[in-house]
Amino acid sequence: MKTFYLFCSCIFCLPLFGQTNTDPVTTIEQTISAINDIHTIVYRQQMTRSNPRNTSEIIEDTREMYLSRLPQDSIVGAKGHWYFLTSDETGLRYEDIYDGSRLIRKNNSTKAARIYDLDRYPEFRQQPFWSHQTPYTLQYMLQFVLDNRSAYTLTQLSDTLINNIACHQVHIRLEDRESMPGFMSELQDAPGNVSILTLFIDNNTNYPIQVNMDNFSKDQPQQRFFTHQQYFNLQFNVSIKDEVFDTSDQSTAGYQLQEMKPRQ
Repeated sequence: MKTFYLFCSCIFCLPLFGQTNTDPVTTIEQTISAINDIHTIVYRQQMTRSNPRNTSEIIEDTREMYLSRLPQDSIVGAKGHWYFLTSDETGLRYEDIYDGSRLIRKNNSTKAARIYDLDRYPEFRQQPFWSHQTPYTLQYMLQFVLDNRSAYTLTQLSDTLINNIACHQVHIRLEDRESMPGFMSELQDAPGNVSILTLFIDNNTNYPIQVNMDNFSKDQPQQRFFTHQQYFNLQFNVSIKDEVFDTSDQSTAGYQLQEMKPRQ
């Protein structure tokens, strides 16, 4: 069963009675519009997710992201540098660096790096090989939901507080179908599958600060797959130096390199 991967989190929430926008379509449209105005973004992400091989095991990590929008990019919609922090958040375990043409995946523990050259191997752009959720992939998926509204159940829940920030709360439910994440969204039949996405959207910025996803089968509802992500220290439209997205050979000096090729 494919999992409809989306940001999510199960942080403590308090209802704010009497402060609810009752139209989920309007709320989603406002979020799509807000993302249109984001050209660069820097933030920290805390993620908790179930292990797909053992749903009773919980995996946690913290990442820092630097993104600069690439409107024509079909992979993640942005140049990006993803820093995967150590458990004490004082070091770097991994780094992903993507500039729209080249992806470098660095393991800082083993000093090994995988190189994906999308100009040399354009086939990468036609197949899922790597992905990160970005504001721009989320924007695409939300527009996909609105364009295929009959397949989804949209519900606006009561406004709530997330870390003392007032948020709209939108439920998006998909049954007996599934969808690939990101720019490869497409609906496929999946009898018995249930995906529930909950967006917690800052009332002031119209930008999600938390996104919750549960995926399960109707005949095994207790066996749930989830990915929980929450965003902190969001900085919109800040200046990011070009070297942050450097994928040149100099950026992998001292690493053992492995050139990756598309699946045949």
